[in-house]
Amino acid sequence: MADTVGYSDSVSFTFPDWQALTFAVDCTGKRAVLAVQKWLAVVNIESEQGGECKALRKLAKLNKYEIKAAQWCPHVKQLNYLASTSQEKLEVWDIEAERSPLLCSFKAQIRPVTDISWSCAEPDLLATCAVDTLFNVWDIRDTKRAKASFRSTAGASLVQWNRVNGSLLASAHDSELRIWDLRKPSTALGYITAHTSRIHDIDWSFRDENVLTSCSHDSTIKFWEIGSENPSPREPVAAIKIGAQPIWRARNYPAGNGVAMVFVPALHAGENRVLLWGRHNSSSPVVALSGHTEPVLELAWRRFREEWQLVSLSRDHSLRVWRLNEQIAQQLGQATVDPSAAREESLTSTLVPIIRVPEEETSFNNGPPPRHLATPTPTPSPSPPPPPVPMASPAAPHHQYSPKLLTLMQEFTLFKSDPPNLELERTDASQRSCTVKVQQGVHLVRLSISFPSHYPYGAAPSFNFDRNGTTIDVTSQQELNQVVACACMHSSSAHLFSYSMCVVCCSF
Repeated sequence: MADTVGYSDSVSFTFPDWQALTFAVDCTGKRAVLAVQKWLAVVNIESEQGGECKALRKLAKLNKYEIKAAQWCPHVKQLNYLASTSQEKLEVWDIEAERSPLLCSFKAQIRPVTDISWSCAEPDLLATCAVDTLFNVWDIRDTKRAKASFRSTAGASLVQWNRVNGSLLASAHDSELRIWDLRKPSTALGYITAHTSRIHDIDWSFRDENVLTSCSHDSTIKFWEIGSENPSPREPVAAIKIGAQPIWRARNYPAGNGVAMVFVPALHAGENRVLLWGRHNSSSPVVALSGHTEPVLELAWRRFREEWQLVSLSRDHSLRVWRLNEQIAQQLGQATVDPSAAREESLTSTLVPIIRVPEEETSFNNGPPPRHLATPTPTPSPSPPPPPVPMASPAAPHHQYSPKLLTLMQEFTLFKSDPPNLELERTDASQRSCTVKVQQGVHLVRLSISFPSHYPYGAAPSFNFDRNGTTIDVTSQQELNQVVACACMHSSSAHLFSYSMCVVCCSF
């Protein structure tokens, strides 16, 4: 096992006057919320030097109970939304609201809520669970009754929404796992006898909808392959056994197949490290991250400044942000990509995780499950227009496809936002430029597009990513740029108006 030195570095954000029990990081990676007994503290964690945290905002609750769980909305369009629980109540906050930040507060379960999870497909859907054998899905726009309810014979301690498939959820019931389909809440899709002791954490893969990770008091981390043909696997595809030390948290590395874990805090005084493991190397950890002086309570990954970083909360009154170098990333299963290598793929290439949201899902009907859509369906390329009609005389009318009539401003005007996750934010015909925004699940892409003077005849637009408005990594940006530029060159060489086609390519 490697030491931390030479493998990573970290910065510490301290809060000496607060004892936080849990925390969460927002989708920008810039802010964290600390659950400090009976109130929430929103803090900034952007600084590369760390330091003492000052609350950007404090959210005070109206009841006497401690906050047990807190989670940010993972969607950029509602990045200021925050959910928290105390006893049986669920509270949703808008931290940017000036007067009344509390959007709603309602009884989500009969017994105290044990866990919550935002949907990665629908920004207004939240799942809650409790030991009352029932867990619910709520639409925060209408909290009079649950949108869907799932019942089991045992209470649920954990619930998590699948990060890739918007219709799947997982729950933990003592030592067992249940897999649920949102469109068929009456019965579980899969039953897994996962561990021999209580499950402390579950975590879906960031990229593979079929992979679920669990850790337990039985000192094991297990990786489950849950497919449509086998939703109740008997054996994990991989497992990590760590002596006789119960495991408290196991969080999947977003860019590979590794996992970050910590031991149960109450049982391991003096064990303050965070261990990173490769899924297929269970003999020893990749690295042990040392820096905390008290046990670690919670872990989270954040995407910040074009890299994945690990954030840990400890009883030593600090948040520590760990930057992992390339050597660690490779050992955790992250592939090395050559940015200069041109990709000869079709427009169906998956450049970012795709959130699959079946049309049936929003109505929660009991229709058949959707067919597998691992790769999004490409938008058909437009057929080449007929050539311009020759003019018999100066008075002869121009053909409707003549470039002399279809100016760039007219093209902006005629552009349609189809698919609906594509938005034309800004147009400037005089400067021959525009800005488009594409949102796909939790990811946001914002592109500035410039058009040469002789566009579209043999000249494609140029694309630049807005760093402040794009959440995909640099590698994905380069790959997306290659695919879109290739499409634009192809269509412009054929004398097509390629702008619309190229920006639509970005939405897949």
